[in-house]
Amino acid sequence: MVRRTAVLIVGILAIGGTAGRLYADDKPAARAASPGKTLFEKKCSLCHADGHGNEKMAGMLHTDPAKMNLTKSQATPDQITKILATGRNKMPSFKYLTADQIKDLTAYVISLRAKQPQLPSRVE
Repeated sequence: MVRRTAVLIVGILAIGGTAGRLYADDKPAARAASPGKTLFEKKCSLCHADGHGNEKMAGMLHTDPAKMNLTKSQATPDQITKILATGRNKMPSFKYLTADQIKDLTAYVISLRAKQPQLPSRVE
């Protein structure tokens, strides 16, 4: 029941366009435990590796490796959901995934976005 509630909350946040804030504090434990991470590892990591892209696969597909780098993506949750459902360019569709799986995967992809490094504060 707790897992279903958590998945429901993730789905609601993804639909509302706030999925990018799910991991705003970038807690590795929260990201590691996400159902989206498991899906990503099974369905996406061949091309996208850890989110930074797989240069060898990009070469095999004759595409720009930067297009496989999800850490710099500015796609909205709606855009990611559409790409997962319909595919785009050389990326296949994952229309066989459930709506909840697509929401989980969307939230995880957004969590991969590169964070700006925190600079230490100056003590004067």
